[in-house]
Amino acid sequence: MNFRAGDLVSLGVFTAVYLVLYFAINMLASLTPLLQPITSFVTIVICGIVFMLFRARVRSTGMVALMALLLGTLTLLLGHHPITLATALVAGVAAEIAIAAKRAAPAASDVLGYAFFSLWSAGAVLPLIFLREDTIAQVRTQMGSAYAGSFAGLMTPGVVLTVVASYFVAGLLGGLLGRRMLAKHFVQAGLA
Repeated sequence: MNFRAGDLVSLGVFTAVYLVLYFAINMLASLTPLLQPITSFVTIVICGIVFMLFRARVRSTGMVALMALLLGTLTLLLGHHPITLATALVAGVAAEIAIAAKRAAPAASDVLGYAFFSLWSAGAVLPLIFLREDTIAQVRTQMGSAYAGSFAGLMTPGVVLTVVASYFVAGLLGGLLGRRMLAKHFVQAGLA
């Protein structure tokens, strides 16, 4: 890892913005379990703008993995399952590998990198496969029996795997949206 002090400042700022958007949009899922897969997808698409602006400002190797690890750590401290830390680490490394393959098309490698990066948040839903009863009990404690029952009925293991796959698709779409917004607005404004 070869980065400057300014890269660490940018890492902190963009991670904070990403996290605020992540929680603000995902809070809508507290209204009904049906919104959980939708808000997660929308969050990843919108946060693609933040990620691409981060990539425009910070090109140092390892910073994307650090951002994923920081997001995983912060969400763990805010109540996510520890699996989130593992998925963040794997997603961050996968994103770095995808971004490193930029020789032919740097923009495409950033988009693919964001798709892999987006999988960091899979740790929030993967416990529904591996630790289902404990996870549903925790949802019941936090949200009530009616919500937990609907949530358990909706988030079957097959649906969870589909949701995780949708994170990758949302990452591709978010990466494309982020690249477009970067070119259309942020470059002209001198922010990228």
